[in-house]
Amino acid sequence: DAQLDMTAAISKFEFLDYKYQKILVDGHLKNKYFNGKLFVDDPNLKLESDGQVDLRESSQEIILAATLERANLKALNISNDSIVVSSVLDVDFKGFTIDEVIGEGNLKNTFISKNGEGLTIDDFKFSSYKLDSVRQLSVQSSLISFDAQGDFQFTTLAKDFELLLTEYELKLINDQKQIDAYYWRKEKGDDYEIKFQLDLKNSGPLLELLYPQLEISKNTVLKGRFANSNSSVFELYSVFDSVLLEN
Repeated sequence: DAQLDMTAAISKFEFLDYKYQKILVDGHLKNKYFNGKLFVDDPNLKLESDGQVDLRESSQEIILAATLERANLKALNISNDSIVVSSVLDVDFKGFTIDEVIGEGNLKNTFISKNGEGLTIDDFKFSSYKLDSVRQLSVQSSLISFDAQGDFQFTTLAKDFELLLTEYELKLINDQKQIDAYYWRKEKGDDYEIKFQLDLKNSGPLLELLYPQLEISKNTVLKGRFANSNSSVFELYSVFDSVLLEN
């Protein structure tokens, strides 16, 4: 198999209609497997990373340690909002599509600025694993934690949740002809169920950044399930001290 030790400076690289500048690659390439370092000194992205990317069909794995000094997501055409991110991250996962991904990651000293408002998250961990057909999803931080399990696929879940919103809208309109026509046209989807728990330990700083009109008391716990068959079912249970929306 062909092997190549490479140290290459890339003057420009275009992605999402943005032209990245000052990229340096230093590593070893063999049969779709790369082990080495990547440095980016672009005006809107400053990154140093060290790891390995295995594109071989039998592996499809990324193990990466990186320091993201600064990423301007609006300038990079990743977000419509003025969001700037910095973080130190370690990731180890397999699979290159969202439904195939299994593994874990850890972000430390993360800072997010949105439209002038800032948020610091000291430690943020996430993982996604499968046992047989059951996926275990976990997100842990000092602000919130989220755990879910079920025999679901991410892409299917997103599509079916949109259909659920449509079904609730039909029930509010309460036009039986529209309801009957909708279910007659609706194709039979996969049967699955996902159970979840969201712990809002201290959601204030996060809501202040993302949705400042909403305030929820500390240590609020939400439990629920989403099930899909001929129709979709969404259940949510919670006991909370206070919720404040737009004063």
